[in-house]
Amino acid sequence: MRKSFFRHLLSALACFLVLILVGCFPEQEQKESRVVVDFSNPAQQKIYNFQDRLLADSLSNYFQHEDPTIQFLSTLSFASLGKENALPHINELIKQLDDERIEIRSAAAYALGQIGDNRAEQALIKSFERDDSLNNAASVNRTILEAVGKCGRIENLKAMASVSTYNPTDTLLLEGQALGIYRFGLRGITDKIGTDLMVKFVSDKSYPVSVQLIGAHYLFYNRSLDLEPHLSRLLDAFQDNEDPRIRMVLAVVLGRSKSIVAMQILLSQYPREQDYRVKCNIIRALGNFDYREVEATISSALGNNNYHIANTAAGFFLENGIARDARNYLQKGLSDSTLLEDVRFKLLGAANKYLPISMEGTRGRLVRTLESTYNNTNDIETRSKVLESLSEFGWYYRIIYNLTEGTSEPLILSKVTQLLGKIISRKDFDSFFGLSKRRVRREIAEMLREAIESKDPGAISEAAKILASPELDLKEYFEYYTFLSVAQVQLTLPKETEAYNDLQSAIDLFSGVSKPLKLIPKFNHPINWDIYNEMGTNCKVTLNTDKGKITILLDALKAPGSSINFFQLAKTGFFDGKRFHRVVSNFVIQGGCPRGDGYGSLDYTIRSELIPSYYDQGGMVGMASAGPHTEGTQFFITHAPTPNLDGKYTLFAKVIEGMDVIHAVQPGTIIKSVSISN
Repeated sequence: MRKSFFRHLLSALACFLVLILVGCFPEQEQKESRVVVDFSNPAQQKIYNFQDRLLADSLSNYFQHEDPTIQFLSTLSFASLGKENALPHINELIKQLDDERIEIRSAAAYALGQIGDNRAEQALIKSFERDDSLNNAASVNRTILEAVGKCGRIENLKAMASVSTYNPTDTLLLEGQALGIYRFGLRGITDKIGTDLMVKFVSDKSYPVSVQLIGAHYLFYNRSLDLEPHLSRLLDAFQDNEDPRIRMVLAVVLGRSKSIVAMQILLSQYPREQDYRVKCNIIRALGNFDYREVEATISSALGNNNYHIANTAAGFFLENGIARDARNYLQKGLSDSTLLEDVRFKLLGAANKYLPISMEGTRGRLVRTLESTYNNTNDIETRSKVLESLSEFGWYYRIIYNLTEGTSEPLILSKVTQLLGKIISRKDFDSFFGLSKRRVRREIAEMLREAIESKDPGAISEAAKILASPELDLKEYFEYYTFLSVAQVQLTLPKETEAYNDLQSAIDLFSGVSKPLKLIPKFNHPINWDIYNEMGTNCKVTLNTDKGKITILLDALKAPGSSINFFQLAKTGFFDGKRFHRVVSNFVIQGGCPRGDGYGSLDYTIRSELIPSYYDQGGMVGMASAGPHTEGTQFFITHAPTPNLDGKYTLFAKVIEGMDVIHAVQPGTIIKSVSISN
């Protein structure tokens, strides 16, 4: 007993001495244990500069840094570097999955998914927290499940889809499971058990809306699925679901079934539907059914005051029209002044496409009207629509070529080349042109060569894509193909990277090279961190368009390089007077092109920033690109959720005011001015 007493006494004295000694020294600075991203911090700027320069070796040196934010940023950076740069470091990234910090593990899992190498598959599965109630691990597990979907094999798709223990309240885990199966599907890997689960998600409203939405998009993007056993449940889900984002996706899925019951439900839903996006997709879905059964409903949509509905209806007749109604298309297109211009020109295109050969006189009057319209307007959008209408009758390739000869307008140069490519790529080319097929193919091939030699990057890119098509096999029409290399060396890089790469694809095909090397633009535009400090982390940019105002909030903490770039362009007035040159209903509007045709940029490129942000709603703002690290001035804004863009296009902002304007934008809508508040 006495020995025990003395031991306790000595222990107490030792603790007392330690307390005294600690009190004699100054208090040491406590190390930060949290991840706190703040790019006004020079140390964090340094890491991001390494990412901006694609310096993978330098970044990997910080994987075990004592500052968790530095460790987090260096780990997450590999999600943006691209597979070629990241693969040598995949084993080091896998080790990051064992880190005790949730943020580091999540960053490593996301980066490994982005790299997409199946060597990470087993490590990701091993790092899955079985008891995800601990340490908020459900968020990491969500990321791990999605990452497995990006790099895993079908065996693990089956294992993932077989998990049935998640409750409808387990939102993060269910999202991870659904995203994992969805990402497998985008890679062309599907299985019945996964499809059954996704149908269950979308048809059972007890599951979170976010999970239902992922399930719907899985069915949408995997066209070859056998959905016949699930048709009844999907029909019920389409009619009962209150979320238009889900109904709009299911409408297309039901159309593919070609079921008479599905057609009847789509037709009955159309007049009751309030969301224009669902109406557009119902019209598209009805293209799968008998023309006479659906024609009346779609004809009534031509005069709709919503641009997207009317334009989609006109597109239906362009794609699915019949010769018997060709005169009706012509009459409406020529005489119905209440219709939008886009609608009228699509109807004229449909008339041009479906008028019988025997009605040569009627077709002649139509083509003269179109030629006159082209020659009597200076509006490039109208001229572009005229050319598209003419292109629907392949024999007018010379008229299209002659109308545009001598033009220097970028939009027209790229458009005429695109349309020549459309004509020569017709599936029925041989039967349509008959005995003249070789002569016509040779003439169009020569026109494409002239486009390559025009020095216009848009025309070059469009022509090179056609020449690079192995199915068309146009090499036989060129004794030499040095004109491709000559055009390539005359391009200005990195400004014309897209045209350069398209030419390279054509050169590879003509020369017989099996593995072409694609140009990745060299680092040429460092991030200006002084601008970041000026901009702040709550910067709003308002685009004043001729349809109204759109206000977006820049996300400088997640995509600083893109946010700074957009801020600088806006501040210097670059966007003033630019058009939204691309509008795809239910998808995106796109602007910021100095040429107005989608092939324009300035003399620099910025890096892709592929952070774990999601295009899960309308109003998300991303950078358009021609491949990794080719972003510049063009941006897009989504109409609806577009999860197929996740991890592929930098998401740097979101719309906070003006979604009604986003939905009203048409091709040619002008950004009149830009204002900034921060």
